[in-house]
Amino acid sequence: MRQKTLLILILITIILNGCRNELATQDNSNNDKQTKPVRINPLNNLKQVDKLLAEIAEKPQRFTVTSNKVTLVTGLKGTIIHVDPNRLETIDGSPLGDNIQIELLEMTDNCSMLLNNAQTVSNGQILVTGGAYYFNMNSNGKQLKMKQGKGIKVEFPKLTENEMELFLGERDSLGQINWIPTNKNFKSKVITDAKEPAKPIKEEVLPIEIVSELDNYLSDSLAAPEKVNKEDVSEEEYKKYLKKVKEYEELKKEIEYQRQTYQAVELMNFGWINCDRFYNDSNPKTDIQLIVNSDSLQGARIFAVFKDIRSVMTEYYFKGRKESASFRNIPKGKELTIIALSAKDQTPYIFETTINTESDRQVQVEFVRTTQIEIKEKMKRMN
Repeated sequence: MRQKTLLILILITIILNGCRNELATQDNSNNDKQTKPVRINPLNNLKQVDKLLAEIAEKPQRFTVTSNKVTLVTGLKGTIIHVDPNRLETIDGSPLGDNIQIELLEMTDNCSMLLNNAQTVSNGQILVTGGAYYFNMNSNGKQLKMKQGKGIKVEFPKLTENEMELFLGERDSLGQINWIPTNKNFKSKVITDAKEPAKPIKEEVLPIEIVSELDNYLSDSLAAPEKVNKEDVSEEEYKKYLKKVKEYEELKKEIEYQRQTYQAVELMNFGWINCDRFYNDSNPKTDIQLIVNSDSLQGARIFAVFKDIRSVMTEYYFKGRKESASFRNIPKGKELTIIALSAKDQTPYIFETTINTESDRQVQVEFVRTTQIEIKEKMKRMN
């Protein structure tokens, strides 16, 4: 009997120990789950500030043209697009619709570059911009593309006399844009000046006897006697002259208008286009570290605006980012305005300061509440 009781006790002990081990295994499993690193999607953290920028940025211009002929479309800031339907096709191969819709964004100043989060950087090198652009086309809601080997001609505004190069833009997964050089330079148009029409003047020669007397008087002079000009002309001649003057003035305006854009470049794809040049500065380089002091804000877009050149750099912050945000390879001795934007629960936040890259290596970013109107005003002052 005692042996039987002992066996029962042993079995109960084994069962209880097994249960404890199972519970321990489950607890360890739960602990493992709790200690696994939490994966952060930066775009989720940047969602609110990107929504803020989208709300206050200038909206793209939209045009509609017919698909049965070549049409010139001119943007508000001077971009001219030669829309040739014969060079376009839908991405699925279906025929074009009756109309073509064009989307155009012209960023010709710092304000528009900032609000569209478009920095002027090519593979880490600083660029000086002469304007950045985005354009796209569709028909009947279907995305268009250029036919094989054919492109669309575009004339971009000429905003500087410096030699500029064509760059194509690519955005990465975090919205940062990088400009890829094409090794193609923009060329100025070669246009002959308009020739002013001659005034309608009747020439009347002095009588021969007077000319002879003047010849004798001015025998030692190198100058010959001048002809006498008589201003009175017929009404018909005067009307012809007025017509020529009108044509001359119109031609002058047309030539001036034509000189405001570069020679047309042929683009083989839609998307981001930049008219830039590399900024060559022999000064030593430095990095500017950005320390964001905020526990409540999830993400921010941060901008650096150069005072003496038309150039903008962008960075980003999101809660949980391991390394600090930094502007890298900045020439020393430059004056920079640092602006950071964030948002939470529909409320915008901003930080702004001006630094000198010779002495300042670190920026403490302290956000304050603001409004969309105040942000726009600050951005305009960056132009």
